[in-house]
Amino acid sequence: MFSSKVASEKKARETNNGTFFQPKLAVNDPSDRYEQEADATAARIMRMAEPAPQSGIDFFSPALSPEPQTIFRSRDGESTQEGLNEETVTCPPSERLDEIEQNYRSMIESARAEDADVAADNLDYFLSGAGGTRTLGVEWLRGFSEVTDAERKNQERFENSLADIADTIHHGDARSFDDYWDAQLTGGVTTELYYASGTSTIRSTGNFTLDRIEDIVNISGSVAHRWYDPYDWHAGLGAFIPGHGSVSDTDGLVMQSCRGAQPFQMEATWNQRVSGTVRIRDYWFNSTSFSWTGP
Repeated sequence: MFSSKVASEKKARETNNGTFFQPKLAVNDPSDRYEQEADATAARIMRMAEPAPQSGIDFFSPALSPEPQTIFRSRDGESTQEGLNEETVTCPPSERLDEIEQNYRSMIESARAEDADVAADNLDYFLSGAGGTRTLGVEWLRGFSEVTDAERKNQERFENSLADIADTIHHGDARSFDDYWDAQLTGGVTTELYYASGTSTIRSTGNFTLDRIEDIVNISGSVAHRWYDPYDWHAGLGAFIPGHGSVSDTDGLVMQSCRGAQPFQMEATWNQRVSGTVRIRDYWFNSTSFSWTGP
């Protein structure tokens, strides 16, 4: 999941009956700093799938698993996991399955002992095979700076677009504006978010109105934020879990194929309101002010 992008701030805008729409492009402008951040994240993810020299392994980053990268498919053909090659999963002996599950149960107990209940609940929910969607608490989620930083990034994108539109409005005019932005984030390795989620996305969808009287453009609107991330596993990858060593994603895929565990979607939603003003200046830079309310 990579960031969506609005076409260039002014040239790509279209207007219809006073409503502005910003078309989304499949590929971002390479010069955009958010695109550069997304590219860096993508490159980091791709590097996970490349062999790493033994002397340079960072045990606080997702680690490579010794297993080859494969698409794992259960014998009933129902469960697959993307990778580089395709291979039918042959379920290991029940003793090995018990060992894998016991290790996961031990990880859950360790997480609860550290008050990392959300990470523990997510792993337990995966093993239960319930699937579907699991809603996480907004207060817990927004307690991580990585989440609020991503939220703020989208707020700033809206503010920049609104300020540009304000510059095109004449005295007595009113406009409406609808748009959305995606921002990706990954929890720091020392946070519970890192173990409860992977690289996740916040999609912020906004609806705004703008009206100008003399040299002042008044802005009001609402933004619905949706954080989401699939809780799933990727062949060839793994992670270093304190107290448990390097744990291969293949273990999760085996549990999924042979013990009925199921991936699921994690999500959380919250709403905010924004008000702002833009003072239009003919011979100097415009002045802008925005205020956000909500969680």
